[in-house]
Amino acid sequence: MQAMSIQLQNSVLRGVLKRLHYPLEVMLVCVRWYAAYPLSLRNLEEMMAERGIQVDHATVHRWALKMLPVLAKVFRRRQRPSVEVSIPRRRQARAHRGLLAHR
Repeated sequence: MQAMSIQLQNSVLRGVLKRLHYPLEVMLVCVRWYAAYPLSLRNLEEMMAERGIQVDHATVHRWALKMLPVLAKVFRRRQRPSVEVSIPRRRQARAHRGLLAHR
């Protein structure tokens, strides 16, 4: 997490993070949990309070609105290595005929 936060501080997020007064790690954890899991903003507020961090659900929502588009753009730029997967011809033929449609 430390390497990612250093990398993000030196990148596009710098402009977004100008007036945000919480530590970057707290903001990234809240936004990540909000985006990755089916949690409500009030659930996140309670979870952070259990960890000793007082943050309002509206603040987490503002973080998400500011950070998610920027993070999406950063992660879209990264190229994933292409892995070619070969499927045996018999399996391709069965799938084409609809025999594997029930799986």
